[in-house]
Amino acid sequence: MTVSVAIVGSGPAGFYTAQALLDRGGGYAIDIIEAQPVPFGLIRFGVAPDHQTTKNVMKRFHKTALCEQVRFFGNVEVGRDVSVDELRHAYDAVVLAIGASDERGLAIPGGDLPGVYPSVAFAGWYNAQPQYRDLDPLLDRQAVAVIGVGNVAFDVA
Repeated sequence: MTVSVAIVGSGPAGFYTAQALLDRGGGYAIDIIEAQPVPFGLIRFGVAPDHQTTKNVMKRFHKTALCEQVRFFGNVEVGRDVSVDELRHAYDAVVLAIGASDERGLAIPGGDLPGVYPSVAFAGWYNAQPQYRDLDPLLDRQAVAVIGVGNVAFDVA
């Protein structure tokens, strides 16, 4: 018996989930559903361009995507094109492998001034994510402040 699985999100969590199912042996039909027209999520759009070693994991994900049990459906947004309930009725299992998609503003004085950018938007812009192509950040400043100590903050700095 084949178990049909929908994985919503084609970033690392989605592809690691698909690979884990494939590693269990046959019996799975896996559909990866992604809002972007292309796969690999944060590896493609969230990792700084100078971190090619980190981006190499896409080679492994590409092999997973080429397995005959796996299909990719890009440019399909859950909530716009299909509902979670529709997926639950169409598949034996639904895995939501998505991260935060909304930008959180800074809850500090000045957090809404021109030149203040959420990391999601700025990282999306420098990685050529389509929805951030019009960001047009102010890059002609002598000094900047980067708030945060995570990977994106260090990439931006």
